[in-house]
Amino acid sequence: MAYVAYQYRLKQLQKEYDFQSKLQQLEMTALKAQMNPHFIFNCLNSIKGLVLIGDSEKAVNYIGTFSKLVRSSLDSAEEKLLTLKEELDIAENYLSLEQLRYGPKLTWSIRCQDESLMTAIKLPPFILQPLLENAIVHGIKYVAHDGFIHIVAFREKSNVHIKIIDNGIGLQLAKAREQNNEHTTRKHLGVSLVKRRLKIIDASLSIYDHADQAGHTSGTISEIIIPQHHE
Repeated sequence: MAYVAYQYRLKQLQKEYDFQSKLQQLEMTALKAQMNPHFIFNCLNSIKGLVLIGDSEKAVNYIGTFSKLVRSSLDSAEEKLLTLKEELDIAENYLSLEQLRYGPKLTWSIRCQDESLMTAIKLPPFILQPLLENAIVHGIKYVAHDGFIHIVAFREKSNVHIKIIDNGIGLQLAKAREQNNEHTTRKHLGVSLVKRRLKIIDASLSIYDHADQAGHTSGTISEIIIPQHHE
């Protein structure tokens, strides 16, 4: 019995070692992909534009939100996993910046059906931001109507689900529209990286078209499913 217990403990330690090793291997790659240079450039240009037109109050608010997002990016380099609340805070800062740039073209909401999930769920850093970026750049950007992004986290049976729902042009139209596009290459890289990092916590990512009540495509859903044992 002692031998069996020893072997079990050894396997647990090896599993933990493998877990940490995978996190470290992906950490640098992930951090390089976190902040899109085009996004940073657009943010700085937006701040410059606000200063030039004399809207100092809005410029100050923009700078404050931008600095929070950059700080989150730097702080996450020191962390292996973030709580769901921390991830949602990063998402909120990112969407606030994009909302300032797009104006009424973009609105958003964040809802967690079970408050206990905010601290119980742990995720690799910056998992949601690339998915939000895709929703805007590859979906909402091309619609004539106002864009909307809804983030919802909830528990269902033995899993926790995090959904990012947008009302953009949909997955299939986005694929057809952006073949051989620079942003499309970055999109595939970002999604691939998110999927690889989610595997560390045995979680998965699915991206599919969102249909309205009539069955017509009305946007895209990015859905993360996390096994309950990782709470």
